[in-house]
This record gives sequence, C-alpha cells and structure tokens, in this order.
Amino acid sequence: MSQTATQTSTSSKVHGSLAVEAPELRVKLAYYLPPEVPRAPSIYDLELINGSRDQDIVDVAMHDVRGREDDFKIDTHGFQYLKVNSAMVKEDFDYDERIEEKYFPEVEEWIRRLYPQTTKIHHLGHIVRGAVLQTDFTKPAPAWNMPNRGIAPAPRVHIDFTREGGFLVLAQAFGQGLSDEVRARGKRVLCFSVWRPLTTVRRDPLGVVDCNSVHEADLVKLARIFPDGARGENVVVKANGRTLPSSRPCGHKWHYMSGQTPQDLLIIKTSDTGDCDWETIPGGRVGSSPHASFALPGTEKEPIRESIEVRCIIEL
Repeated sequence: MSQTATQTSTSSKVHGSLAVEAPELRVKLAYYLPPEVPRAPSIYDLELINGSRDQDIVDVAMHDVRGREDDFKIDTHGFQYLKVNSAMVKEDFDYDERIEEKYFPEVEEWIRRLYPQTTKIHHLGHIVRGAVLQTDFTKPAPAWNMPNRGIAPAPRVHIDFTREGGFLVLAQAFGQGLSDEVRARGKRVLCFSVWRPLTTVRRDPLGVVDCNSVHEADLVKLARIFPDGARGENVVVKANGRTLPSSRPCGHKWHYMSGQTPQDLLIIKTSDTGDCDWETIPGGRVGSSPHASFALPGTEKEPIRESIEVRCIIEL
C-alpha cells in the first residue's frame, strides 16, 4: 500500500440520465501550512512545491474522470482533457531541439482547439519528468532539475504561476520588452500547463482540482527568487483556508484520469487576466486549477511515470 493512498471506495454520480459509479480514492496530499513567522523569499522556496517545509498532510477524495472527461471545461473547471495524436516518439523527448521544433507546434494546435481566437502563443519552457515520486514528506526534497527525465513528479498542491508570475517568466524567457508589450496590448492573457504522459500512466498520476471548489482564502501568493537572481511568483494552496491542521476539513474536489495515455492530453489553466479575478478583487472567482501528483496503492513496482509539460502564455 502506498504511503499517500490509503483506501478506495465509490460514490454515486448522475451522468446524463443514468446513475453511475464514480471511482474514488482516498489519498494524502501535501498542502501548505503557513509558518507562525512569515519567511522572506529565498532561493529555497522550491521546497514549498517539492519538499517538506510548511506542510499540512490532508486526506482527500480523488475521483476518476475516465468515461466522463468531456464533463470538464477549462473556463468552467480550470482544466480540460483532449484526445490528441503526436508525431513525436518517446525518445524524441530526450532532445530539447526536437521538442521546440516538432512538439511546440503541436501544442499550439491543441491550444487553438480550445481557443481558436488566439492571436499569439509564447512558450515559457518545458519539463520532462521521469523519476520516482517522493512520498515520504518528512525528508528534504530531491534535486528537481536533473537532466534526462530525472525530475520527479511534484507532490505539493500548487498553481504554477500567478498573473504577475506569468509576466515575470515571460520577461525571463524573451526579455522585459516583450513582457511589457504584452501588458500594454491589454488583451486577455492566459497561462497554461499543457501536460501529457509519454507512456500510459501506471503510477503517480496527476490530480487536478475543480476551481469552483477553491476560494481566495485557500491561495497564498509565493514570491520566488531563482538561483540566478531572477524573480517569479506562483501559488501554494491551503486546505480550504485553514491555518491549523485541526481546522475545518478540505472541501476541494479532486479529479484524475485512470490509465492516462499519451493520447489523453491535460491542459491546466494557471492564470487568466479575464477570469481569475481573485488576484485583484477580494473574494473574486478562482479560475485556475491547483494540482499535484499522488501515489496509487499497490503500484510501487510499476514503471516510473514519464511525462512532459509545456508552459505557455497566450493572447486572445
């Protein structure tokens, strides 16, 4: 039995006119627990995403979307699954130049399926993962930037970028001038993580939260300082606004896809200037989806999960 998945059950769900059984897992996820004394940003803040610092281990229900994936839409729920085909084979993802030359255009095509009115797409980079998920939250985080698929899945509940964080990373990737131009154009700007397994997922799947179950009080903006001195801003997540482990239970609605294949693309919204008004309006809607990887019971000897995520900003 995995350390982070404890039991399985089912719950009845009305799907169309039929009542069907929606598979449910009980899993433990690492949420954020604010320290009593606030800390200044440092280059070690990645520990809040991948490591054991300031953690709140929470038992949640994880629901399988398999067979009902079309029920979830990105502007309604903060994530969406798409059926896709890629000309890339698994070995191609060992080479950054192939990813940029061959895979990025495919990603753009998939994004335009959701947002055909897109005028510009800016790629912020990619991460290829292929290491064992850390499930012992008492240990320090392993190195996250090892080459050749050495990056492990991220177990901490998080959102990749705030709205400002997206512009900061855009400036890092393409220069401050372009970031300023995108701001000045005043168009709707969205940031995504485009996530796809390289082989069928047998262990350590990625879970996503229905953004309608998330409230402003659950989210904490995290100012980041990277080792090269560049700055960023992403989001760590509290379990329904709680500041103590004994506070009210978490009500976030978690979902994942069982047996996710390379044809099952997942697009996660991380920020949206036209929708995620929680960043500017107290109590505003959260349109982004927190997410985290988790362990499945009995899969410890299955092949390591291999996946790629491409992060990008689009202008509408």
